[in-house]
Amino acid sequence: MLKSPEFLPDGGTLGFGLTHLYPITFKTELQEMSNYLKGENAHVYRTCRELQLQPLLQVIYDDNVSGPKYGVMMDQIVRGPGYNYTEVFFFF
Repeated sequence: MLKSPEFLPDGGTLGFGLTHLYPITFKTELQEMSNYLKGENAHVYRTCRELQLQPLLQVIYDDNVSGPKYGVMMDQIVRGPGYNYTEVFFFF
């Protein structure tokens, strides 16, 4: 599918939600979490690497400042009055 010129012909980003819960704090380095992934999460991460993709862990927040219909994707855990953590995803 990734080799097909019809799949995301203008480029794009794919994301997968994590299936396991992991303890995170405001000091957690998301990219270091890849060393601790388990089960399906570890399998998807390794497969992406084997396909020479560059998977990144990102956190998605509900952005209460811009409105409830918007999400903000970040590569770090942040503390802010307008951001509510929703989920951590793989993106590549």
